[in-house]
Amino acid sequence: ALGNLRTVGGRIEISGNAALTHLDGLANIEEVGRNLLIQNNAALARVTGFSNLTRLDANLNFQDNAALESIDGFQSLASVGESLTVTGNTSLEAVSPLPSLTNVGGDLNISSNDMLLKVNFLPNLTTVGGNLNITSNLNLTAVEGLASVSSIGGDLHLDKNDSLINLDGLTGITEIPGNFYLGWNDALVEINGLKNLSLISGDVIVDDNDELTNLDGLESLTRVDGTFFILSNASIKQID
Repeated sequence: ALGNLRTVGGRIEISGNAALTHLDGLANIEEVGRNLLIQNNAALARVTGFSNLTRLDANLNFQDNAALESIDGFQSLASVGESLTVTGNTSLEAVSPLPSLTNVGGDLNISSNDMLLKVNFLPNLTTVGGNLNITSNLNLTAVEGLASVSSIGGDLHLDKNDSLINLDGLTGITEIPGNFYLGWNDALVEINGLKNLSLISGDVIVDDNDELTNLDGLESLTRVDGTFFILSNASIKQID
């Protein structure tokens, strides 16, 4: 019914449609003036299309779609003006790469996606203007798909990712203008992915990472402007 729709001057919000299973009729959208919000659609199993959308001036949200298993499309999207949020999609297993996306102007939020194994869909993202939050993804093992990120504008939060083993993929980050929180990552064994981090302008909290044995990987860190907390990490035996 909407196969000929190309442009929406305001926002697109698809929310609270309990029986909705797909969005194939929006595959030809080329321009959205504000937010694109896909959230709280209990039966939505896949998101496809939007392959001609090159720019979004506001927020892109995939949130609380309990049956969503895959996101496929957005191959031409180069910039998100505000935040990119992928959160609360408890069945999400895969997000196809967004190869053109280089800039997120606000926060990047990837959280509470219980089946997501890897953050590998942002291969060319270089800039996050706000906070980078990767939290509460129960089966997430790796974040190597963030290897191109060289600049964030706020906090870095990595917490409650129960299966995350290392931080490989964060080697491009040299400064954190806000706070750094690393906590409750039960399988995390090493943090060598932070080897190029030299400055943290806020607080540092390393808290309750049960398998972390040392802080090797912070050798380049020369300055923390806030408070440095190392709390309840059961396996850390020494701080060299």
